[in-house]
Amino acid sequence: MNDLNEKNDYSKVVSVSRSNVSKIKIYPNPTNNLLTIDLGNMQHATVTFLDILGRVMFNKESQTNQMTLDLSNFESGIYMLEVKSKNVSIQEKVIKQ
Repeated sequence: MNDLNEKNDYSKVVSVSRSNVSKIKIYPNPTNNLLTIDLGNMQHATVTFLDILGRVMFNKESQTNQMTLDLSNFESGIYMLEVKSKNVSIQEKVIKQ
């Protein structure tokens, strides 16, 4: 397949499957202090907690498919939670009240 000016060749994407992408659950969100992360079928994941400017607040390695984060020392605001495992990377917004 060529672009409109016939200068570049592209392959045609027929479909994209997301059925193997892990789904995580984060609750309660918004939270006051404790945040539970259910990693589903993800194993050996790295959880990174970032502020709204993208600064890393902390990293934590999961030992099981569920973990609890204590956010009591953080100010109220919007944060990002990034979960990475092998070829999977998931970002979720977290609201700290």
